[in-house]
Amino acid sequence: MRSVITGLLVLASLAAAQDARPTDEVVKDLKEAFKTGDETIIDAAIRGSATIEDDAVIKQIARGLRHKSLAVRKVSIDTLGRMKSNTALKELQRLYFGNRSLSKNPSLFALLLQSIGRHGDKSSIRVFVDSVFRNLTLESGRARLYGLGNIRDDDAVEELIKLSRKAGGRQRGSGIQSEWRGVFQKDFHAAIFILTGEDFGRGTQDLEKWWRTWRKKDAPRVPAERPEVPPDISDLYEKYWGKNYYRDAKKKPPPASLQPPLEINDNPTPDEEKIAVSKFKDAFKGKDPDVIAHTIERYGGVVSDKVVHEVARGLRFRDRKVRHYAVIALGWVPNPNALRQLHRMYRREKKLGKEDEALFAELLKSIGRHRDKSSIKVLTDKPFKYSTLASTRARIYGVGNIRTKQSVEELIKGMRLVGSAGDRGPRAFATDEPRAMPEFNVALSVLTGTSLGPNQEAWQRWWRDNKRKFKISAERPQVPDNIQRTWENYWNEPY
Repeated sequence: MRSVITGLLVLASLAAAQDARPTDEVVKDLKEAFKTGDETIIDAAIRGSATIEDDAVIKQIARGLRHKSLAVRKVSIDTLGRMKSNTALKELQRLYFGNRSLSKNPSLFALLLQSIGRHGDKSSIRVFVDSVFRNLTLESGRARLYGLGNIRDDDAVEELIKLSRKAGGRQRGSGIQSEWRGVFQKDFHAAIFILTGEDFGRGTQDLEKWWRTWRKKDAPRVPAERPEVPPDISDLYEKYWGKNYYRDAKKKPPPASLQPPLEINDNPTPDEEKIAVSKFKDAFKGKDPDVIAHTIERYGGVVSDKVVHEVARGLRFRDRKVRHYAVIALGWVPNPNALRQLHRMYRREKKLGKEDEALFAELLKSIGRHRDKSSIKVLTDKPFKYSTLASTRARIYGVGNIRTKQSVEELIKGMRLVGSAGDRGPRAFATDEPRAMPEFNVALSVLTGTSLGPNQEAWQRWWRDNKRKFKISAERPQVPDNIQRTWENYWNEPY
C-alpha cells in the first residue's frame, strides 16, 4: 500500500506525462485512491487524471461528486466541468438534480453551475432555468446567466428573455424579491450580446421591441461563433470563464477572476449605512433564514462598524446557510471589527470543524482573506484537530496571504509537522511521504518569490541558508504562472 500511496501523491505533479498512460492504468489508480479513503490521495489522483477523457475514467472521477470530503467534491466538479466529454456533463447534471441540498453551500453550488455552463451544451438550459429565484445569490445568478450565454442556441436567447420578464416583475409568479431587480442587468446584457451580437440597450422597452423583431428572423438566429463585441463585453466573458473571448486570440488566456460574492461599498454615506442597518433589523426580527441570507448578501458589503455588528448576528443564527453567508461577508469586508468577529467565532465554536467541515474551512479562509498578522496565531492553532484537506489549504494559504517573515517561519515549521501520507498521529502523519506540499509550495512561493516545487527537503535547506538575511517584500513577487493561477483561483481575487 505504501508504494501505491507514494505513486498516487505524485500524480498531480506529473500531468505532462499523463496523456501517455493507458486508460486501464488510470482507472486502476483512481480505484486504488478511493479505496484508501484518504482525501489527499483521492484529490491528487483526480487531478492527475484530468486530461484523460475516457468514459471509464470519468465514471471514477464522478465518484468524488458525492464524497464526504469538501475538497474531493470541489475537485471532482471542477475537473468534470473542464472536460469536453458529454459523459462528464451528464454526471454534473445528475448531481444538480439529485442533490438539492447543495444550494446550502453557495460557493459549491455556484461552482457546480459554472462547471455545467463551461460545456455550453443545449441540454443544460433546463438546469439554468430551474428554480432560478430560489436560494438566489450573486454567484448563482451570474452562473445561470453566463451559462445560458455560453450556449449558442436560439432557445438560450428565448429563456433569457423569459427570465428578464420574471426578474422585472412583468410576469405573474416571478418569485423574485424587488431588491434583486436590476442587480444582474450588466451580466444579462452581456449574455444577450454574446449570443446575438445585438446591443438592445439596457431598457426593458427596447429589449421587448428588439425581441419581437429578432424572433421573426429565419432560424437559426444565433451564429455558430461568438460575434464581435465591445471590449467591455468580451472582458466580462474572459473574467468569468478565464479564457479568451475570441478563439483565434494570440494573447495568453486571462486567469478567471470572478467578482466578490457580494457588493462592497467601502465608503457608504450615512443614509446608506442607516438603510442597511434597518434592513438587517427587519430581517432578523422576521427570523426567515432566506430573507436574512439575502439581506447579508445585499447589504453585508457596506463597510461600517454598525453593519458589521448586524452581519455578525448571523454567525450565531441556527440556519447553516445564514451562518455561511455571514462568514463569507465578514471575510470580504475590509474592516478590523469584521476580522475580530471571525476570530471570536473560531475561539467560541471549539467543535465547528467536526460539526460542519465546509463552514469551518470557509471561516479559516475568511480569516486569512484579511491578511492581518494577528490571524497567524489563529490559523496555526491546533492544525491537526478536525483537519481536512479543505481546512489545511485554508490554513496554509491563509498564512501565505499574510506578508510577514513570521508567516514563512510558521509554514516551514508546519511543513515539518505535517509529515506524510498515512495514519495521523497526535502531532503529525506517521509515514515518510510529505503531505500538503503542493499547498506549502504555493504559499511559500507567494511569500518569498522563490519556487522550489513540492519538495520538503529543498525548502528546508533553502530556509536554513536564507533565514538570517531574508526580508519579505511589501508586495507579492512575480511567481510562475501556475502558482499565480492557483492563488487567484483560490482567493477569487487578482494576484
